[in-house]
Amino acid sequence: MATIGFIGLGNMGWPIAEHLVRGGGELSVIDAAAGPAEAGEALLARAREVRDEVDGARGHYAAKERCVFCDIIRQELASEVRVISANPDFVALSPYAPRFPFETWLLPKRHQAMFEDAPRHEIASLARLLSDVLRRINRALRFPPYNLLIHSAPLGDAHEYYHWHVDIIPKLTKGAGFEWATGFYINPTSPEEAAQVLREARG
Repeated sequence: MATIGFIGLGNMGWPIAEHLVRGGGELSVIDAAAGPAEAGEALLARAREVRDEVDGARGHYAAKERCVFCDIIRQELASEVRVISANPDFVALSPYAPRFPFETWLLPKRHQAMFEDAPRHEIASLARLLSDVLRRINRALRFPPYNLLIHSAPLGDAHEYYHWHVDIIPKLTKGAGFEWATGFYINPTSPEEAAQVLREARG
């Protein structure tokens, strides 16, 4: 079963998350505004990562008056080195400093803070790109298990500085003492290599 993470569940996301949790299985749901929906050290560590992402986006906006994710999208589309696939509404890329091998982000090109506010045509566009990326991952990595996380802005003032996105994390390695003790990750695959492998893979 997958782990689903949310950054700020909002008015629509929280009932959906509650329904998913009640469904059972190996499921984690995180809300940066309200705290973790489940207890446990691993989940609390993930909640800290979520809060760090929100705080980092807020800090970048305070310094630059721009969304950090919009800056990432512009830079990655210009260089194309870490871009896996794209369509008119979304881009799929290997982030510059991925925590895990073949970690992939899907981001809307248009600035928008909350997943639940995305218009219907953009959700359809996301579905097409997600299907394309998952086919590439399955072909290149032979159908690995993966986690799919939806990062959406917390309630409040995040509309200017946060940018919702989807994170796909194939489960190819396991965290151990070093990762848990330091909060740093050992990733043997560069994002440039991962992006090239997935660009060349077609489902």
